[in-house]
Amino acid sequence: MVAARRDSEGWATRALVAVPVVALVAIAAGYIAIVQSQGGPAPSDVFTVPFVAGYLLLMGAILALSLIERPTIRSLRPALRAAASAGLVALGILAGFSIGPAIMIAALFAIAATVLSITSALRRATLIGASVGALLSVGSLIFGLEVVWNIIICPPTGQSSGTTATGINYDCEDGYLTVHYSQ
Repeated sequence: MVAARRDSEGWATRALVAVPVVALVAIAAGYIAIVQSQGGPAPSDVFTVPFVAGYLLLMGAILALSLIERPTIRSLRPALRAAASAGLVALGILAGFSIGPAIMIAALFAIAATVLSITSALRRATLIGASVGALLSVGSLIFGLEVVWNIIICPPTGQSSGTTATGINYDCEDGYLTVHYSQ
């Protein structure tokens, strides 16, 4: 009984995790609502909005998973929380002046929970796991954004043009895409 109590977390740490979980659901819903109220995403951003909202929900799910009181999950808590913290900080920086501040506030709570998890089980394996989790989270964010930023969906009628986030110029005319690569 004493060993189980020593391994379980206190209510304060659990609250530090619960706050960003709830906040991330609200941020994702708010983000989608804001984009829709502005007429929806541009042709070059058609998959960016769902990806960002999904990434926010995934980080919330990872944090929620870290609350489960099972031996395997307890040993992975620092890695899970470090992954969510790093992913949220990276996305918060990229989101800048739109939803970035809200994401950074959620990230601060996740970081505090991560620090508590790491210090409560301070071993080399804990630090390695947290580092790997953070790198995987940020890497998947960068990879996912690179993919969605380069998918362009042309409307079936009309004309439009623009530049993707990675600098590719495009024109759409009656559903046909023309990409202009600079040399």
